[in-house]
Amino acid sequence: MYLISLNLKFETKILDIAYLLMLKLMKEPLFVMDKKFIMLYLKVLSKQGKYREALDFIELKAEFFGDKIER
Repeated sequence: MYLISLNLKFETKILDIAYLLMLKLMKEPLFVMDKKFIMLYLKVLSKQGKYREALDFIELKAEFFGDKIER
């Protein structure tokens, strides 16, 4: 584990933790997504390089975006 921590960037670990926490939040039955959460989730995905997943999420939550330019 120590050798892995030397090779990985600290930011990558934090982004992975943020990604997992956001996935857990979205699975909660009482959780309601708003525009700020969606933009934060997309920012985490793009920082991780998960562009395909980010595009799929944008298509899934298209009602939060006013027009195609914003998407």
